[in-house]
Amino acid sequence: MKIKIVLLSAVLSASLLSSCSKDPNPVKCDHEIVLQPGPDYGKDAMLFTERPTDNFGYSIDNQVVAWTWYALGFDDGAMRSMIEFDLSAIPANAAIKSARLTMYNNPNSSTCRGRHQSRSGSNAWQIERVLEPWGENTVTWNNQPKTSSSDIINVPESVSEHQDYEVDITSFVKGWYDRPSTNHGMLMRIRSEHYYRSIVFASSDHKDESIRPKLTIVYRK
Repeated sequence: MKIKIVLLSAVLSASLLSSCSKDPNPVKCDHEIVLQPGPDYGKDAMLFTERPTDNFGYSIDNQVVAWTWYALGFDDGAMRSMIEFDLSAIPANAAIKSARLTMYNNPNSSTCRGRHQSRSGSNAWQIERVLEPWGENTVTWNNQPKTSSSDIINVPESVSEHQDYEVDITSFVKGWYDRPSTNHGMLMRIRSEHYYRSIVFASSDHKDESIRPKLTIVYRK
């Protein structure tokens, strides 16, 4: 995976540096790793009710939408998005302290003109932990994997049309790190899939690398 890794031990606050220097094992300091893969190594895909057997692993969008598509000959329906990060760059025997997912709005998306919208009610959305393997180039609405209903992360409605989101997913990442075989990523969906509600993000296939999905992890080792 093409990743950008930033080790914070050289730029930690004075108090943290002091605590590290007093640690019996001086390597136990906080470090940060940033995962923001591009098209070659990123894994994300959209799912669409109105084209239930089509794969959208190539899309530049991660759309979380409930809308109508009458002009295209479709009915009303929903779009969901899936994303999975490879955590193998985190060293063994580390302690995960925090993990934050950053999703950036794609202002140039053809869907909803790139805008988050809540015409008929709240566009609050949720992140569900995926329980089964899936392929970026094979997943569709019809074969989407099962998700967990016991540890859903609820995300509030947008406050602006082009808002970026940062979401705490520490609990997910801790579980995946401790049990790597369970890392099948996340599914994002509108909480109430009733049109007209939209959340429009860029995917790892977007040409602007600065707005691709990003996972920032702080660990201690």
